[in-house]
Amino acid sequence: MRKSTLIIAALVIVLPREGVADIYRYVDEEGVVCFTDAPGKSGATLVMKERPAPRRGRRSIPGHLAATGIGEKPSQASSPTFSPTLPVHGRISSLVGLRHDPINGNLREHHGIDIAIAEGTAVRPVAPGRVVFAGLRGGYGNMVIVDHGDGTITLYAHNSVNLVAENDSVDGTSPIALSGSTGRSTGPHLHFEAWRGETNITSTFLAGGPSMGSASNRRKVDAIRRIVQADGTLYLSNIH
Repeated sequence: MRKSTLIIAALVIVLPREGVADIYRYVDEEGVVCFTDAPGKSGATLVMKERPAPRRGRRSIPGHLAATGIGEKPSQASSPTFSPTLPVHGRISSLVGLRHDPINGNLREHHGIDIAIAEGTAVRPVAPGRVVFAGLRGGYGNMVIVDHGDGTITLYAHNSVNLVAENDSVDGTSPIALSGSTGRSTGPHLHFEAWRGETNITSTFLAGGPSMGSASNRRKVDAIRRIVQADGTLYLSNIH
């Protein structure tokens, strides 16, 4: 029986940084599998699409918030002096990082800090800034996003009601929302996120710093438990 040998030919092309190269796979006349960024014949199959470089002049924002349109609104506020403290006082019920979802048990990334508080608690921004989003957004429910003018944005979600509107200026002391359980929520709490560009800096607002959200700590406390709060509401948490 005749044995056939498949030869793979790989072509590596170095392009200028401004260029975008999609890589295609094709088989030439001699049966050799080849790869190229410029297919000269039909039948080539796209195997790798190069990600285009970010458009200049636009802010870098976290991908899961891009749909809010906040990247289209450049910062106009002056740079604040940050005090890394949380926007409300309450029980920390979930940290940043991978966790078992308290609703369906699936392992998924949690981008913020959950703080269990009674419904209707006043939520204040962590620093002055400008509201770049205020409205209802999917699993976040009623949500407010504040641009602090230094490349930092903060997010406040699951509110029962938002007290500010887009383009409002906030002073860091007046309430911007009242806490609640709107959206995908297991009970009254505030979901808080802080981002500088595409870097999640939420954990820096904890008194103990980012180490409080380490993977080893999360594995020890990942079991879901039920908490009955002072106002009688039930809340699910993976922190003991």
